[in-house]
Amino acid sequence: MVYSFIIARTSGDGLSQGLPTFGGVEELTYNKLANLLHQGAELYSTTLTEGFGWEDYRALHGERAALLFARNDSGWVHVATPDSPLKPSAGWSLLALIQPQASGA
Repeated sequence: MVYSFIIARTSGDGLSQGLPTFGGVEELTYNKLANLLHQGAELYSTTLTEGFGWEDYRALHGERAALLFARNDSGWVHVATPDSPLKPSAGWSLLALIQPQASGA
């Protein structure tokens, strides 16, 4: 059995949407994940705080980040998909695949 899922990015309204990112990659299969990691993408876990919230996270990483999972402050894990827009807040932990910054940035 092959597993894949849609990776998510944020929309203009600040909600996480399961949309294509990383040059149109929609399904994140093992081969695509391995290729992105080979190209320098990394998995990062970040806990949002009152001082560093969702908007700060989006401003820091922009389109380079593909939100995969989010754990809310009650411990529930949410998978970022097109059908489950997320708006994380303080206390949430995010797991995202983040591409490196372009050279010269």
